[in-house]
Amino acid sequence: MSSLFILSIVILSCSKETNIENENALNNKSLIYESAQKESGNVYDQYIRVKNEIENNGMPKVPLNQGDFDHLLQVAGYSGNLTLENANEIIDMILTVFENGLNDYIMNNTEFTMFTKEHILLIADVGYVESIEDIPGFNNIPSSEQELLVGANNVSRQFIDGTNGNSNGRFSSGYYVNDQLVSRGLFGANFGGFVGFIGGLVLCGPLCALGGAIVGGIAGDAIENGKG
Repeated sequence: MSSLFILSIVILSCSKETNIENENALNNKSLIYESAQKESGNVYDQYIRVKNEIENNGMPKVPLNQGDFDHLLQVAGYSGNLTLENANEIIDMILTVFENGLNDYIMNNTEFTMFTKEHILLIADVGYVESIEDIPGFNNIPSSEQELLVGANNVSRQFIDGTNGNSNGRFSSGYYVNDQLVSRGLFGANFGGFVGFIGGLVLCGPLCALGGAIVGGIAGDAIENGKG
């Protein structure tokens, strides 16, 4: 058997393996994207239903009680497994983030990979990252974090599109608390929905993420407009 023939077999074999690896990577990326899309759902529409209910009947006291919590999620049309305890934890988390800044919270209070931490902050800074799943390094992080980034990115875009890119006309200037920058790109309901989605996903998994975004959007809107 000639060395040229053997070399041809090796090259063909490597080529097939590479094609299989590329196909597997594409299939995995597609599954990640589909899963994240389901988690983020139509969260802005559900948030708006709750916001309208609150504007008509008043803001419930925080921490939420079971009656108010059940009623608001019924209004939203939410059918996930977010609990009252989870919801109040998310509200506390958002209050902490608004007080101390997202950078401090993500960098010092989460166990995400550095890639994920940096890209959570990037989304918060710019509002939405186009094709985040194609950024070099994305395929190297755990699939749970891939879903988190794609889902949070989708939620952020929904809120931005829903509010026409701004809340009280201050989108481009960022959100400040006590003269300290909390986020350059997101604030108010946009910021709360984004952070709430992450909190829900971390606290109790994919079925909580959507509920976290709804609760977060309401909390962010209340903080921005002095209702909380």
